[in-house]
Amino acid sequence: MKHSFDPGRSAVKPALAAVLDRMAPGLRQLARTQVRITAPADANGSAFLGADRAASARDYLVMRGISATRFATVARSPADGVEIVVSERK
Repeated sequence: MKHSFDPGRSAVKPALAAVLDRMAPGLRQLARTQVRITAPADANGSAFLGADRAASARDYLVMRGISATRFATVARSPADGVEIVVSERK
């Protein structure tokens, strides 16, 4: 997680941005998929911080051409890292 977000912040750090940049072309090609992004709060943060971080990762991908309607964002406990799950739309 330390490479994804700074403590108490929701801005995507360069290491996570690089991963998202590599994912974006494949996600654009898989238009019939749903993307769930789960991000943690930090030890001093609340679930709101986790939700904000997940939204930041989503927004980063939206700026790279992935439709915002394909995303679900979820907060998780501080000990867990960022998780991105791609599944077929129903």
